[in-house]
Amino acid sequence: MIILFILHFVNTSVNPKWQPISVYAIGTAGWLMNIAFFLLGISFLTLGLYLIKNFPKTGAKVGGILLILASLGNFLAGIFNTDPISTLPDQMTMSGQIHNSAAGYWVL
Repeated sequence: MIILFILHFVNTSVNPKWQPISVYAIGTAGWLMNIAFFLLGISFLTLGLYLIKNFPKTGAKVGGILLILASLGNFLAGIFNTDPISTLPDQMTMSGQIHNSAAGYWVL
């Protein structure tokens, strides 16, 4: 979250009011957004595993599994950058398609 906060000042061309945060991954400071995605994925993964291991209730186990799925989405979003927001659907790159598909995992 701190990296994302810093990116708001490093890349002022992105307007987070109407553009997804994935757009920060495009450009010279994009590696920071990729790191942020990986760190968020690690935090979801470790919390999910902790819940599954340490809480016996079914709800905690389901929540842990959902967090693990969300972590996979974040890892994919960190590996595959999105396309610019103006890209038409039929002109999207494979990386952009994978990134957009992964977004569905981490917004569970």
